[in-house]
Amino acid sequence: MAATLRGLLRLPPILRSQVVLREPLVQCRLQATLRHSPSSISTRAFGNTSARLARQENSPPLPRVVKPGLAKAPLATPRFHERVIDTIAPALDRVLLYVSPNHGAFFFASYMVGIGFMVGSFMYARLLKDEPDRPKQHWVTKYAVGATAFFMVIFGTAIVLAPSKMIKSISIITVPSTAGAAPTRKLQFEIKRQLPFLKPDLLETDPSNVEFDRSVTSLGSKLNILSVSRSEARAFTDSYFSGTLRTMQQPQRGLLSRLNGALVNTWPAMKRETRRMCLRDQMAYIRIHPNGNFKIDLQNCTMLDGGRPLTRLTEVDDVRPSLRSFVKGIFRG
Repeated sequence: MAATLRGLLRLPPILRSQVVLREPLVQCRLQATLRHSPSSISTRAFGNTSARLARQENSPPLPRVVKPGLAKAPLATPRFHERVIDTIAPALDRVLLYVSPNHGAFFFASYMVGIGFMVGSFMYARLLKDEPDRPKQHWVTKYAVGATAFFMVIFGTAIVLAPSKMIKSISIITVPSTAGAAPTRKLQFEIKRQLPFLKPDLLETDPSNVEFDRSVTSLGSKLNILSVSRSEARAFTDSYFSGTLRTMQQPQRGLLSRLNGALVNTWPAMKRETRRMCLRDQMAYIRIHPNGNFKIDLQNCTMLDGGRPLTRLTEVDDVRPSLRSFVKGIFRG
């Protein structure tokens, strides 16, 4: 008995309480902890957490939340430009939309006047040179002469660049696709060269890459556009690419009649060419990404259906006009 009592006393207090009280170890440890430090554990919180965890374990799983969504969209429809370009004379492989007027006199006048201003400014700038047989000039005179010559060179350069990047024709072409796909239609631009008697450059692109500036400067007479109906699209296209369009548009006149018309129209033509050279009068800009800006002459041009197919195929260039854009447009050609 004494040996049993001594062994019991050698045990730790928690084991002695387990042997004496015959209770589980966990419960005795919890009671001893509560007895020594009652403030360390909140019995209420422990009980509530245990009950909440028990309820969560015993409760059935929550139903899966299904987010309301729309039905799957159908396959993407063709873009607006692709739908429009397929409706313009679909039976033709090539449809002509725009033909520019004759710019022979415009090119000649621009080069002659622009080069004349450049040469004149060079000769005028020679006055700045101090020659031995001439008295030395004042610095104010030198600066005035230099500034005048500089602005004359700028003005002459702007006039020389007036006929650059002129569009000769715009047409729709059908491009065959590879791998058995359906053929696609694109816009083809004929760009006039800077030098005469050279074939124009060809540029093909999608209609979505083309922006058309609707703002047109017209200081002279009203725009005179020759419109061709859609029913005559085939004859219009064939006559242009066969080289007979000019002879069909111009009536046959005698030599005296043509000479009289040239003399009568000399002064109006000079005013028109001057406005074209200085202000790009009656011209519209077309921006082709990523090739840059080009010009179309609307005065005396020929367009299919009054230009409606061309305006529907191209985006609207919404750049607001300003003095900076006007000056920049003069020097971009």
